[in-house]
Amino acid sequence: MWENITNIFQLAILGLLAFFLFKNAKIRFISQKNYVHKRFGNKRDITYKKFHGVEYYHFRVKKNEIITVSYDVSVEEGSLRLEWRDRKDLLHDHTFFESESVEFSFTAKRRIHYIKLEANQTRGGVSIEMIRKNPDNHTIIR
Repeated sequence: MWENITNIFQLAILGLLAFFLFKNAKIRFISQKNYVHKRFGNKRDITYKKFHGVEYYHFRVKKNEIITVSYDVSVEEGSLRLEWRDRKDLLHDHTFFESESVEFSFTAKRRIHYIKLEANQTRGGVSIEMIRKNPDNHTIIR
């Protein structure tokens, strides 16, 4: 009898732990159908028939470079959130509910940057292009 109560108690604790981890986004379910990622230098093309979850892509730049990032997003259903970050700071955040293009610029304080794609039952794709300019002579580096 005590063994049954102990087992029930252990299952209840595991269930509560799983609930709190899922609720606080420590556990995420990722669903990708026909997800294709192509990389061409400083350009990324991502297409998917169905995407739900989170993906990260890293970019390496030089400190003090002037960076221009352009997104060309296609949303056929659902939503897609794009966050551009360096190690410490959020540099750009935009949620797409329909197809559109966005462009922004910044001066790199750190070398490593990444983009976070957070999809909510979305269908479509995104093209991300990063154009780097040398701050001294403003030449474009692709």
